[in-house]
Amino acid sequence: MRIASTAFRGCVRVLAAAALIAVAWPAATRAADIDLQGQTIKFVIGLRPGGGTDLQARLVGPFLTKYLPGNPRIIFNNMPGAGGMNALNYIANAVKPDGTTIIAASASDLNPRQLHSEQAKYDANTLGYFGGIAPAGTFLMIRKDALPRLTDHAKPPVVVADADGLRSGVMMAAWGVLYLNWNLRWVLGYPGTSEMVLAVQRGEADLTATAGIGHIKAMIESGQITPISQIGIFSEGKIVRRQAFPDVPLITELLEGKMDAEGAEAMRTWVPGNQIGKWFALPPGSSPELLATFRAAFEKVGQDPEFTRIGQQQIDPDFNTMSGPDVEAIAKLLANASPESQRFMETVGDKIASLRATPAAKQ
Repeated sequence: MRIASTAFRGCVRVLAAAALIAVAWPAATRAADIDLQGQTIKFVIGLRPGGGTDLQARLVGPFLTKYLPGNPRIIFNNMPGAGGMNALNYIANAVKPDGTTIIAASASDLNPRQLHSEQAKYDANTLGYFGGIAPAGTFLMIRKDALPRLTDHAKPPVVVADADGLRSGVMMAAWGVLYLNWNLRWVLGYPGTSEMVLAVQRGEADLTATAGIGHIKAMIESGQITPISQIGIFSEGKIVRRQAFPDVPLITELLEGKMDAEGAEAMRTWVPGNQIGKWFALPPGSSPELLATFRAAFEKVGQDPEFTRIGQQQIDPDFNTMSGPDVEAIAKLLANASPESQRFMETVGDKIASLRATPAAKQ
């Protein structure tokens, strides 16, 4: 696929740089004689039970203990609150870096706006990333009966279902407001993607974002909804449309030639940041040997045919893992985003806040 836009080429250059950072991880660091036999590992999940982060952490857990030395027991502890921030604050400040507490989080927890908020008491540069699940490719979907209102400001706005205004996928809609004349209002407060999708299905909202196809397949086949934009996936050195939606344009393609310099700069950080789905990490201060041990175990998890089979059946046909160094490279890219990019993303957040509606506004 041709990479058309300047912003798009910049995104690819950033991803290539991130890949080089990952390759530069010290190969000499090897798992030492670490034995976790008899230990219990608390797997903290920063979001509620039943959501995507919870589902994927509970899939990883049994396979991780299978490949960690000593086959430690793993217990799961959901710690929802502030979109995952409460759990990360806990991991960064209240646990020992001895391998007995790990965390599962989502891409939104690496949003630069969240990372630099006063409530965030964790530094994304210091976490011990040992692996992740690659996103299948997030896309915006809209009810077909709302599509005519998308760019017609004489009609009632299209209502967006969102959690907290920081969801990476739903932010595509904010780009649409800023540069594509989209006519939107936000309803915040949905606990997670499942509830956001259900809101669209019920007609409480008109538009939201998801990466999973399984739970919306019937809605697409019935003609109730249609995808209108996608972030894309990183494959073989470039960002491409996901196989399931070859005719749905990338958000960068829709924005070609329409962004100002500040928007283009922010896009160069935002697109790579969306190449992380769910990620798993040790607390700050974990030893290089312990991190190498967890990374080696997670690499074996990703190579396990049974793990892949379950992931493809339960989560997405394009289910795939990410290495710890790859997750770390993108996380640090986001944590150290340029001030210009950070300011612009604050503008995006302010725009969402200014367009916030109540559920009654749709009626």
